[in-house]
Amino acid sequence: MSARAASRVVWLAAMAFLACASEPPVRCRFEDSHTIGASPLGATHVALVSRTSGLVAVWSAREGLHARALDGEGAATAEAVRLGPECDGGIAAVSVDDELVIACSRRARDDKAQDGDVALIAVDAQLALRRVRSIARVGRDSLGVDLARRSDGTWSVVWHDGSVGAWGVMRARVSLEDATIDRDRGGEGTDAHVDAQELSSGVLAASPYPRVHVRTTEAGDEALVVFEESWLDGGFARGRVLVARERGGLPVAVEELEAHDARPQLVHDGRSWVLVFRDLRRPSPRASLFARRLGDDLRPVEPARRVTRADTDGSPRALTCGEHLVAVVPRTWDTDVLVGLDLLDARLRKPVPEQQVYEWSARFPFADAACVDDAVITLVASRPSVGGGEAALHTIGMRCSSGDVP
Repeated sequence: MSARAASRVVWLAAMAFLACASEPPVRCRFEDSHTIGASPLGATHVALVSRTSGLVAVWSAREGLHARALDGEGAATAEAVRLGPECDGGIAAVSVDDELVIACSRRARDDKAQDGDVALIAVDAQLALRRVRSIARVGRDSLGVDLARRSDGTWSVVWHDGSVGAWGVMRARVSLEDATIDRDRGGEGTDAHVDAQELSSGVLAASPYPRVHVRTTEAGDEALVVFEESWLDGGFARGRVLVARERGGLPVAVEELEAHDARPQLVHDGRSWVLVFRDLRRPSPRASLFARRLGDDLRPVEPARRVTRADTDGSPRALTCGEHLVAVVPRTWDTDVLVGLDLLDARLRKPVPEQQVYEWSARFPFADAACVDDAVITLVASRPSVGGGEAALHTIGMRCSSGDVP
């Protein structure tokens, strides 16, 4: 980031602090921003993961899949590492102490006679490859993959499998214990596909970006998968959000949509599960992000609340940090694309105005965040500027609390 660009981000942080400080009792402030990577055409998928020794930023671009170690404030502590080819169908990452497991979806390429696949990639604390396992073939329209760790060390993995005329959501339980890498063949991994279960109906189209979460119950671990199915209604696309329980029979509809492309996510805020999703609802002419509290049976118990505009290609993210639920939302402002950070309280209302990561005439369509010591560290990926130059990846921290901010 240039000095001029950096000053613009710092100016925005100062403005956000003033907006926050005018709404007691919660106060917020932005911390320093850091440039941690760049790509000629820009990253298309990003993930930020907290681990024992700090953070790891993971991103996929045309040049490949990369990871970089960061400290707890988002500053780089080592050089970026290339882990393999581009994951153009999506990425997800989870830490295990200081190590990392990354789920990577690579779409089929008809022009290169290339099969698509979903792979799990395990790296050590220095981000060196340890294991790679290809678990499934996917089609050219596949978009979205997620994973969650179970208490026995195995992984619940969910992915979108899209081919012409058939879009589905698949689920599998995967072990990496027997996976290897062949360094003499460029780091190729074990090609051991798993028995996968299709969660979508097979009649309606399953939309991209399913998510999986593992909760622990008296009966043991249970994987919860949230996804969307869509259809045409009078020439307009409609959808519904479903939750599939590992021991609960058929998926259950938890939200009817007025549009489609909801990008749904479940997050537990210490009180109950909260469903976060996008929809286009009257009277707004643009898609918005909504949050709705669910009961123990994963059925809605309160009306959905609108959070903010959510009208870009990037997926919103939700996480808990301190006493708040935080929504990280790429969205438009005029011709620019910024990232909104929205704190939600127990009633899913905003105790402070939306905070914004923004740079004049820039576009930040992709973002992720992690919570470190009650601070939200946000990773944003920019698009190349019209005047040329590489598209950068930045991190910036935000700390909010009741009373004075330390």
